[in-house]
Amino acid sequence: MEPDNSQVPAPLCDFSEFNDNATTPSDSGVASQFYNDVSDNDLEELRLERDTLKRKREDLLRGREHAKLALDILHLRQEIDQLAIGEITLHKKPLNSGYATPYATYRPATEPRCAAVLPSENTYASAEDIEVATESADTVSGFNVEQSVNQPKTSTCCASPGAFTVGHFVVFIIFCATVVLHVLAWYRPASLDDVVYKTNREDVWDNDVALDYLPSQWIFLMTVAIYSLQLVWFIYGFTIICRNKISAGFLSSSLTGAGYFFLVLSYCSTIGWLFIWDRLDEDRYSAICIAGACVFGLLALGFFARQVEFYDSELTLHAPHDKALIRIWLLNGIGAQSFWSLMLLRYQVAIMVQKYTSVDEEYHFYVYIAIKLLLLLVWFPVDIFGAKRKFSYVFLPYLVAMATSVPLLIQEEPLDDLAFLLTVLLLSFYGLLFIIKIGVSIGRERSSFDTSDVIEEPEEKDLDTFHYGTQPDNLDSY
Repeated sequence: MEPDNSQVPAPLCDFSEFNDNATTPSDSGVASQFYNDVSDNDLEELRLERDTLKRKREDLLRGREHAKLALDILHLRQEIDQLAIGEITLHKKPLNSGYATPYATYRPATEPRCAAVLPSENTYASAEDIEVATESADTVSGFNVEQSVNQPKTSTCCASPGAFTVGHFVVFIIFCATVVLHVLAWYRPASLDDVVYKTNREDVWDNDVALDYLPSQWIFLMTVAIYSLQLVWFIYGFTIICRNKISAGFLSSSLTGAGYFFLVLSYCSTIGWLFIWDRLDEDRYSAICIAGACVFGLLALGFFARQVEFYDSELTLHAPHDKALIRIWLLNGIGAQSFWSLMLLRYQVAIMVQKYTSVDEEYHFYVYIAIKLLLLLVWFPVDIFGAKRKFSYVFLPYLVAMATSVPLLIQEEPLDDLAFLLTVLLLSFYGLLFIIKIGVSIGRERSSFDTSDVIEEPEEKDLDTFHYGTQPDNLDSY
């Protein structure tokens, strides 16, 4: 028997619209569209947030690279400014105190640069991001700012001035002995007869040697001029030793001990030549001595010039005036002495050629001129193309070569027409080489000075608007 449902009362509320199994077309379509719209919006927001985080990360990485690049540019500007000024402020502390000088901002190219940068006003990244970027940059560069400024640090760019002091003093003593013996060789007082030298060098040179194209008075005047130039350097070198500055340390590194060693050998060879050159039966040994003075002097010149070029940046920054005086006084003095020994060697060789060969006496002048021209033709390519900028300020060898030709024109017995013409042509050729040397040196110095203009300075407006990273147009999206 079926129940009678007609007597069941109707429900108070209709819940059919909340029934998941409802089949009403209109109601089910609205609910599905609502759920689909919500899901798409969430996904789009997640995509936007992901893209925003990616942009932040890329901007942060770019900001770190810009910070490192900006600091490198800052260091380069400081170095350029210091090179333009010529000097920097330094602490007056002893070099061996072991403390770094915070005002000496120059560092060798091999030393890592600081990469820590403070955030600018236009930086939109957070403080934590900037700190992370700075620490990462410091880790990459391998350099700690506080450690480089505050902690004690011993400079490895310059050596102790002690070696320079000892070497300078020893060479000065030997130099003084050479000068005294040279003076006694030409102007020997009567009280020193048979004490130092057995004969008067002036008389022997003017009367007994085979050639008379270089008077003894001229030799002595040239020697006095060269020794006076070197004496000025030695006196100035003692003022460098007395300084309590960092420049003395850089000078002790640039004036290497090898240069002083060969300079001592050059002086000793000159002393040996002074004792045996007048013994005409032993002229081969005197030629060896004066050749040693020339070779050792050129080696000392090469070592000093190489070291000055090697420490060019340090000397330019810390001791610019000392660097100029080294290149003018020291290198020119050694170069003049070496070339003067070379001229005396040429004279000695010409004497030996006439003595031991069958060359007629009327042709010995041409041998003398040919040897002199050959020596200069060898020196000029070495100076211009071999040494390049090392000998940029070494001009005196050319003047010494010209000075040794002047006595040929002013001697009492005039030369014949051909010899006089050859002498004038030789002097003109020396002058031409000297002018070429000056022009090449000026051009090289200007080109080396203009290299500082390779790094172009950005405009002021670029500096004012510089920021690390790219500023977004709409900050509300963050």
